[in-house]
Amino acid sequence: MTKMETSQARKLVDIYSELNDLIMDYTDAFHDEIYYDIIGYENDLYESALTADDIENLKDRVKACMMLHKALVMFNDDTKTVYC
Repeated sequence: MTKMETSQARKLVDIYSELNDLIMDYTDAFHDEIYYDIIGYENDLYESALTADDIENLKDRVKACMMLHKALVMFNDDTKTVYC
């Protein structure tokens, strides 16, 4: 891994961890999966074992957590109305 890839992966893992905390404000349903995923990425970063595919998967997971957090905020906002 190059320094730039390592830096990018580090930022993504940090964002992923922050999102896990934010999601926990609303539900703990995803905590264990995200937590152990973060540990795996941390270990791979420490061992410089992350591949380009791993980084792409991490990007996708961060994006999914951002969308999940956004949805949780919206559904728990009393000023928003959800029509069925």
